[in-house]
Amino acid sequence: MEAKQILQYIIYVCILGTCIARDELDRGYIFTAPRTLKIGQYNQLQLYRFGCLGNDVLKVQLFNSPYNSNETLLQESIFHLGTVKKDSFLALYILLTSNNIYKGRLQINGTICGTPISGSDSVSFTKSKQDAILIQTDKPIYKPGQEVKFRLFKFNNKLKPSNKANDIADVYVEDPKRTRLFQFKGIHLGTGIKQLQFPLADEPALGSWTITVSNDKLTQSATFDVEEYELPKFDVSIKFPPYVLMNEKIIPVKICAKYTYGEPVHGTLNLNASFEHYSYSYSYDQLPVIQNTFQIDGCFNYNINVSMLDPGNFYSYRRIMIVANVIEDGTGVQMNATDYLSRTSNPLTLNFKTEADRKNYYKPGLPYIGKLEVNHPDDTPAEGEAVEICATVARKRLIAGWLSQKTIKYCKNYTSNANGHIKYVIEPQNIDSISIELNAKSLKYASNSYNYSPDRLYQPTAYLSLEPFYSPSGSFLQLSTVGHPVPCGTQKNIRVLFTSKENMDFTLHYQVISQGRVMTVGSKHVSFNTEDDVSGKLENDNDLINGSETELVPEQDSTTSSSSSESSYDDDEYCPGARDARHLLEVNFEFGDEEKQPGSQTTVRVTSSPNSLCGLRIVDKSVSLLDSSQQLTKDKIFQLIDDLNPNNYFYSSNPCFKDIPQPGLPPPKTNKGNKPGPSYSSSSYQDSYASFQDAGYLVISNLVLFTRPCSSNGVGYVGGYGGPAGPGGVPGPQGKPIQIVPAGPGTTPGVVAYGPAGAGEFGSTTSIKDVRNYFPETWLFQLEMTNNYGVYVSNETLPDTITEWEGSAVCINPKDGLGLSNTTSIRGFQAFFISYTLPISVIRGEEFVVDVSVFSYVDAALPVTVNLEQPKGFVVTSDSTKGDVCVQPNTSNSIRLKLKATTVGNVNITVRAETASSSQVCGNYPVYPSYARDAITQSFEVEAEGFPSENVHSILFCPT
Repeated sequence: MEAKQILQYIIYVCILGTCIARDELDRGYIFTAPRTLKIGQYNQLQLYRFGCLGNDVLKVQLFNSPYNSNETLLQESIFHLGTVKKDSFLALYILLTSNNIYKGRLQINGTICGTPISGSDSVSFTKSKQDAILIQTDKPIYKPGQEVKFRLFKFNNKLKPSNKANDIADVYVEDPKRTRLFQFKGIHLGTGIKQLQFPLADEPALGSWTITVSNDKLTQSATFDVEEYELPKFDVSIKFPPYVLMNEKIIPVKICAKYTYGEPVHGTLNLNASFEHYSYSYSYDQLPVIQNTFQIDGCFNYNINVSMLDPGNFYSYRRIMIVANVIEDGTGVQMNATDYLSRTSNPLTLNFKTEADRKNYYKPGLPYIGKLEVNHPDDTPAEGEAVEICATVARKRLIAGWLSQKTIKYCKNYTSNANGHIKYVIEPQNIDSISIELNAKSLKYASNSYNYSPDRLYQPTAYLSLEPFYSPSGSFLQLSTVGHPVPCGTQKNIRVLFTSKENMDFTLHYQVISQGRVMTVGSKHVSFNTEDDVSGKLENDNDLINGSETELVPEQDSTTSSSSSESSYDDDEYCPGARDARHLLEVNFEFGDEEKQPGSQTTVRVTSSPNSLCGLRIVDKSVSLLDSSQQLTKDKIFQLIDDLNPNNYFYSSNPCFKDIPQPGLPPPKTNKGNKPGPSYSSSSYQDSYASFQDAGYLVISNLVLFTRPCSSNGVGYVGGYGGPAGPGGVPGPQGKPIQIVPAGPGTTPGVVAYGPAGAGEFGSTTSIKDVRNYFPETWLFQLEMTNNYGVYVSNETLPDTITEWEGSAVCINPKDGLGLSNTTSIRGFQAFFISYTLPISVIRGEEFVVDVSVFSYVDAALPVTVNLEQPKGFVVTSDSTKGDVCVQPNTSNSIRLKLKATTVGNVNITVRAETASSSQVCGNYPVYPSYARDAITQSFEVEAEGFPSENVHSILFCPT
C-alpha cells in the first residue's frame, strides 16, 4: 500500500530508526502490542524479526490478574512464523472474547533463529462498543398538532454502516408521562440512515418526549420538547471585547437586535449592568446596578464604567452581568438577552509547545528546536510581544574520580511573530549535560511583588524541563515534526536528523501506526558522506539561545562509575493530536443563491463520495434561536468515536526499580555493592524504551531499549542495560548531524468549484404569490442519494417566510464512512412585506389585538393601504378594516386591529397591503415610484369558553 493511501488513516506516526551493526542485529527481535487490549475485537501484535530465515514459532498467552486473586490463563495462541525475508515485519492478531476482565499480563515464548525467547509485561483490557446509534430530529421543539420527523444513524467504530439485511431495531416514542404512544417494529438500519415520522395530537402532553431505539445490543434515546410557543421575530445579542484585563476602567459593550433575515430592529433598549449576584450572598450585600434606557437602531454601543459598579474595588473577582431588553417599535414585541463578562489578571499566556515539537527531552549532539506560543487571553496570537527565554543547563563530569557539577544559564530576548510564535534553538549539548530548564517571561509586563491591588496584572511566565535522551552507543536520531494533520490523498516528507561518523552505512526502519495497528512498515538504507553534513545549516544565530553565562554553580561529589559495551537501539516518535487528525467523510452543502425572494426557486447541492446516502435538513433560523441544543454536530460525532474507542492505557511502574526493567532481557548487571534502587528510584534520562511507552505500547525485545541510568538520592547505580549512573565513561555524540529528506513532492487533489446559480430580484416590492400562506418551520428534511460522481442537485421553492434558512447535510457511505457538512444559509427576502404576530389561541368571545407591521427597504417613502379581508370566524371591533400609512425607507409602520373571536376552531386571518392610490399620507417626502404589494394568511386557534373538564372511564378488555 502506498504511503499516500496509508496517510488517510494516520492518527499518529511512529518512525523507528536503528544504527546497529549487522552482526548485532542477527537473531534480534522486537515484539510490540498495545498496552490496552480490546475485548471482542481483533488486536494487532507486531513482531520485527532481524536476520535469519528460519521456521520460528511464537506462543502468546494472556493472563487475567484480578485484584486479590490468583492469576488465571485467559487464552493462548501459537503462531508459526514461517520462512520470510530477512528483517521482516509480521502482524499477528488475537481475538479477546472474555468479559469482566480489567488488568492482566501478556507472555510470549518461542524461538527466533533457533534461539529461545521469552518475556512478559502488564496490560489492561477494555470493552469497546462495536456500533453506535444517533438520533436527529428535524427540530428540537414542536407545537401540538405538528409532525415530528426524525432520523436514525447506525454505524460501527469506523463510522461505516453494516450493510447487513438483519441489522434491525425497534423504535418507540414516549410522552412525558412515560406512556408509549408510537412504535416502529423491525426498522432496517443496514444502510446507516433511516428516516421516520409521526404526528402529534392536537392536545398532547406538554414537556419532554423521548425517542428510543433498541436492538439486542444497543439502546439509545433522544429527547424533544412539545410546547406552546411563538417563534422569535428577532434576536438580541451582547458582544464583549475578546478579553478584558483586570485594570480596565472602561469596558465597551455592543448590543445588537436583528431580525432573522438580518435587518436591524428599531425600538427601545433597556440595559442593566451589575456584578453577578450569588445565591448565597448576604442580604446586606447590595451591589450597585446601572440602569439605562436608549433608542436602538440595530446596534448600540455602550461603555461600562467599572468604578461606578464597584467604587471600593471589592468585587473584582465577580463577573460583570449585562441584561438587555429590546422592545420593537409599533408592536411592543420584546426579546431579552443576558451575558456575563469575566476579567483576567493575565495579559498574555506563554506556552512551550512540546507535544508538537520534541516532547520533554533532547538528544545530545543534535540541536533542540522549540517553539514558544504567545497568545492573548482569548487564545488569539499575540504579535510583537517581547519575551525573554532563559535556558539553564546542568552539567556533570567525572574528573579524576571526582564528580564535578555546574549550572550555566543562557538568556536571549525574542519578539513573537504574526502567529504569536517564537522559534528558539538550543545548541547541541555534550553528553555531560544532564538537564535543561527553560524559563520564559514577558518583558512588557514586569513583576511587582509589592502590588497587592485586586486589579493588578501578573507577569506572564512559562516553564519547561527537558531531560536528555540516553544512548550508550552515542548515536542519536531525531524526526522533524508534522505540526498539523496530513490531508487525505497527499504525501508528507519527514526530515530525519541523526549523528554519524564519516563513511558510515545505516538502515532506518520505520512504522506507520493508526489506532493500535501498524498500517505500513519499511526501511531505508543510508550512507553518510561529508557533503551530507548539515550541522552548520540548522542553527540560526537569531534563534539560538547563546547569551553570556549568567550563573555558574560548581559542585563536587565522589562517586564510582562503569560503562557498558552492549549495543543499543535508538528511536524517536511523533504523535500529533488525534482529534484534529481524525477523518470524517467530506460533505459539502450549498445553496445556489445567497438571497432569493420567497416563492422563487433556488438550487440545493450536496457533494460527497459517490453513491452516498445523505440526509438534508433546512430549517428556519428562528428555530435555532429558540433552541439549538439538539442539532447534530461534529463534536458529538467525535465524542461518539471516543466512546467507541476507549483507551484505558496506564503507564507501567517505574522500570528503574524492576528486577527486569525491559521484558525480553535478563536482569541487568550491577556494580559490586550496588543493588537496584528502591521504589523511589528514578532517572533523569529518556531512552528508546520511553518512546514505546509514550505511544501506548508495551515492548519485549532482546535488543537493548532500556538504557537510561537510574539513581536513588543522588547515588548512582546501573539500573538499565546501557551504562553507568554518572556521565563518566559514557561515549559522546558520534559525529555531526545529517538529514534525510524523502524524495517526491506532495500531491494535491483536484477541486471543483461551485458558485451561485445567478442573481435574482432581491429588491422586489411585489410578492410572487398573490397571498403568502406557507410558513413552515422545517423547509426540507429528506433522504437523497448522490450520483456516481458524488453529487446531488435539486431545484427547490423557497417557502413564504421572510427569514434566513439554515441548511446542512449528513452523509454515510459504505466505503468512506460518515460525514457532516458545515451549516450554510440562504435569505428569503423582499423589499416590501407585511407581518403580524397572532396569539397562540383565544377564547370564543374574547377581544384581542393584532398589530400589522408594514416593512419597507426601498430608498424612498412608500404610501401603503392596509386592508383586512372579509372576516370569517371573528368580527372587527375597531372603527375600520383598512387604513393608510407612510413607511419611511428601511423602517416599518404599524396598524392596530381589534378583533373578537366568534367561532371555535382554526380561524384564518388575511391581510393585504399595497401602494396607496394617493401619496398624501407621506406629505412632502419623496415617494417610491414603483408599485408594491404583499398579502399573507395566518391562522390561530379559537377555544371554547369555560374550564376544561376531564372524565376517566375504566373498562376491561381482552387484547386477543
